[in-house]
Amino acid sequence: YYRRVGQTYILNTDSLSGSGKSIGLMKNEYDILKLFSEKRSVSNSLIMDIFQEENKTKDFAVKKKNKTILSLENKLSIIFKKSFITKRKSKSDSRQLNYFLNNKIKIIEDSND
Repeated sequence: YYRRVGQTYILNTDSLSGSGKSIGLMKNEYDILKLFSEKRSVSNSLIMDIFQEENKTKDFAVKKKNKTILSLENKLSIIFKKSFITKRKSKSDSRQLNYFLNNKIKIIEDSND
């Protein structure tokens, strides 16, 4: 039964909770998950906006984004035992990358923050 039903997770500024478990989040990880609380699919450019810094190169931002998403996905899958984020190239333009939230997962931002 539980495998078919979607799982809901509550997002706070410093943690993600669900399934009776909770995990601490860094600022960038929170910002990424906040995007997924608004939409199921997020474009690479929206996520890149989180990592752009005035005095840093775009290459630096790309590496930081990739490292953060990889570590976030690993952290979430270890604690919650399921994959959260996948990436796929756009069907209309293979140069475009989109990130997708697992269909069985719903992230809700806690309004008390």
